[in-house]
Amino acid sequence: MQGLCSKQSARLTTEEAAQILNGSYDFLLHREEPVCIDFYSKVQGNLLRPCVVVRYEREAFAYKPGNVRVTIDRGLRSSLNVIDFLTPDVGRVPVTDGAVVVEVKYDEFLPEIVQTAVSPLGQQARAYSKYAFCRRLD
Repeated sequence: MQGLCSKQSARLTTEEAAQILNGSYDFLLHREEPVCIDFYSKVQGNLLRPCVVVRYEREAFAYKPGNVRVTIDRGLRSSLNVIDFLTPDVGRVPVTDGAVVVEVKYDEFLPEIVQTAVSPLGQQARAYSKYAFCRRLD
């Protein structure tokens, strides 16, 4: 099933990321990517501000049939000190007891070999937001 979600992205320099953390967004209006202007509009129109840092280690795998993408995220850590976002591992608090998040995404179909590989995990499929989980500390 196509079109349930989409992602847009634009690469930022370290300096641009620092500007966002300091509340300076005007440079986004001069970027070519439409997502930058959209982000600027949403930030300014809804008075959005950075509020939490979410860090984790990710292993990613791909399987061409069905366009399957599997990610394993572990070591979920959080910090409410967004100014230190660009400083590695400063004040990050572990938010899980060693739990991992396994995401399986696919386009047309989930091949049986992948289904068999992830079924021993014994968990029901459900939505999970690392961001929302880290905001619990807020």
